[in-house]
Amino acid sequence: MSIDDTAQQSDLRRHRQPLIDWQSFSVRLVAGLAALVLITTLSAGVPALWIARSQLERQAGEHLLAVQRATASLYTTHQGEINDRARLLAERPTFQRLVTEGTATDMTAYLEAFRIQSGLDYLVVCSQRLQVTAGASPVDSCSLPFTPGYGIAGGVATLAAETLVLAGEPEHPLGSVLAGVLLDEAFLKQIAANTGTEQTVLLADGMRVASSRPDLLPAGTLAAASTGAQAMPYSAQNHKFLTAAVPLDAGEGQATLLAEVALPVSGLVTAERQATAILVTSTLLVALLAMSAGIWAIRRLTAPLER
Repeated sequence: MSIDDTAQQSDLRRHRQPLIDWQSFSVRLVAGLAALVLITTLSAGVPALWIARSQLERQAGEHLLAVQRATASLYTTHQGEINDRARLLAERPTFQRLVTEGTATDMTAYLEAFRIQSGLDYLVVCSQRLQVTAGASPVDSCSLPFTPGYGIAGGVATLAAETLVLAGEPEHPLGSVLAGVLLDEAFLKQIAANTGTEQTVLLADGMRVASSRPDLLPAGTLAAASTGAQAMPYSAQNHKFLTAAVPLDAGEGQATLLAEVALPVSGLVTAERQATAILVTSTLLVALLAMSAGIWAIRRLTAPLER
């Protein structure tokens, strides 16, 4: 065998050697150190991330529950105010005189002034003499059946109160007064401003009929939280919400409408992603530093053996 053949075989053997000799003691030490560093770092970071995420989600759930209660309280307050205003109007002597003696024109002017002063959307007076409507009433006739409370009238959601006009003989009322507000975008924006969450009104089947943010929670769309208080996620146009529904009792324990509460959680999702990114970055940095220090120490320890 020539000298050239021997040199070629030696070169081939060198090329066939793997880049990493896993049989080497120093390589095994480095690999073990890397695994130990990763396991140690992840065992500390992953539970911390999970705990932080659980706390954020729990706080969001508690906030949503508090908003549900506040929303229910606001609706109850509005219902009580409408009942009081309807009774106040029915008890006014001037109003009672108009019911018995006034003209439709005088009654309309009186009702319009009272409606604006009281913050009502509509008033309807029904008697044997007069049938007068003031404001944007969804009930345009006294002959149409209508149940006070929460309901749908004329295709819109409304909250109304009805009271009898009594004067002299309670068994012979002069007529009745229907007072109410529309549960429309303007009304829901007020609720949203008081609660810090978006608000919608749902039918019993979960269909939205009005919203404080028609661009994100439009009417005609189906809500996920139509069954009650259970929190449900909802996304629209890169906005994320945690939603739940509050039944609006229409009387006799029946809820024909529901108030949907939509808590924005886009910031929570962003915080979770940032925390995950920080965990991954810190894990890699710690692992890199620890492995670098470990490799340097292992080389110093194994240098005499390699010689």
